[in-house]
Amino acid sequence: MSDEYLGEDQPARRTTPTWELELLISGATVFGLMQLPDPLNRALIVMMNGNEGPIVDLVRTVSIYLQFSLITLIITFVLHLLARAYWVAIVGMYSVYPQGIRWENKNTTGGPAYREFGKNEMGSIPDQIERADNRATKIFGLGFGMAMAMLIASAVVGLMILIMMIVQVSNGDMEVWNTAMWAVLGVLFLPFFTAYLVDFQFGEKLKEKGMDGWIKKIFQVYRKVGIGNGVNPVISLYTSNEGAQKTSIMMALVMIPLMFGVGIFTATRGSAIDNGAYDGLPKPQLGAELVVRPEYYSNSRGDEFSTTMVPFIEDSVVSTNFLRLFIPYQPNRFNEFLRKKCPDSLVRKLANQGKGLDCLSNYFAIQIDTQVTKHSLLSATDPETGQRGMVAMIDVRELSNGQHLLKVKVMPKDTESSEDKEPTFHKIPFWK
Repeated sequence: MSDEYLGEDQPARRTTPTWELELLISGATVFGLMQLPDPLNRALIVMMNGNEGPIVDLVRTVSIYLQFSLITLIITFVLHLLARAYWVAIVGMYSVYPQGIRWENKNTTGGPAYREFGKNEMGSIPDQIERADNRATKIFGLGFGMAMAMLIASAVVGLMILIMMIVQVSNGDMEVWNTAMWAVLGVLFLPFFTAYLVDFQFGEKLKEKGMDGWIKKIFQVYRKVGIGNGVNPVISLYTSNEGAQKTSIMMALVMIPLMFGVGIFTATRGSAIDNGAYDGLPKPQLGAELVVRPEYYSNSRGDEFSTTMVPFIEDSVVSTNFLRLFIPYQPNRFNEFLRKKCPDSLVRKLANQGKGLDCLSNYFAIQIDTQVTKHSLLSATDPETGQRGMVAMIDVRELSNGQHLLKVKVMPKDTESSEDKEPTFHKIPFWK
């Protein structure tokens, strides 16, 4: 940063040389980035809905990384624009009033103690301009560095997802491959962590004896794939100048709440949230029969609820002879259920003959009002989302006019632990 001035009464020129590029990048990208979190979350949820458990866990992990990076960039660019706007404002005002703040003006700056306090705290306007300039650049650089820190982890998990999807398509044993992959990952990273710990504890002594060459070679190997010290110079610049403890506290205060917020955002997408203000209404919980939930009806699901994995009908008012019920297939739950309850149904030949559909139909125990009836299920695809699932065509010609309740048993997350528990139901009100 240059110390050159046009003169004591002119605006300061001690300005970060990248301020124009900072503004260009922030202004050009912030509004586009604001459109990305929802489509990204939707794509990740579609992946979680359509794959088996090990892949779902990996996608859930990488979704937090990617959403964190994206939201960090958005917050960074917005805060940077505000910080730069403040800097522009103070530079502009100083050019209009080059004499600076007239603290002797009693009519606008208060009493003597108040004026003295303000003068001492604020300092000179050129110093204020420099601090505002530096603050904006730190926000830009540190936020960008924090977002980029997640890319290596995202790439590693993304490679694991690719491998597991190949195993899934090949009908391999997902659990065995998942365990083996984590074991291989641990072995691959073991030399790095070993060298890091040895260097941290005994590095100085090994350096004095000239025995630290093997540590440097290990770090060099990992550095080629983007792992290790120096891969994020932005964070390194900040940490080395501001102090590691200060940086760690600051990053923890930012990253932990943001990670938590990203998790909540991902988990609650497509669900009605109760903010505690609607005390006179039933809680909008899944299965409440006094609540008409939009995710239960095709014509009201929209983009927000389209990836919600619950059974749904076409409309709350049925005007045809048959009620079309679509039940999304959740591989991470349904496959485990079939593996424990109807293992033969997972044999490809028997699955093609409908063995799995029959087993699931018996479990769901579809009923209208209080009457349980046997409904055959057919494999189908939701044309709006491409989600695979099952369709039941329910004859409603004999139903009386008025309100009715469609009930479909909820598939538990853990089949074994829920065997002794009272089953829960999706409860879908409709009118004929």
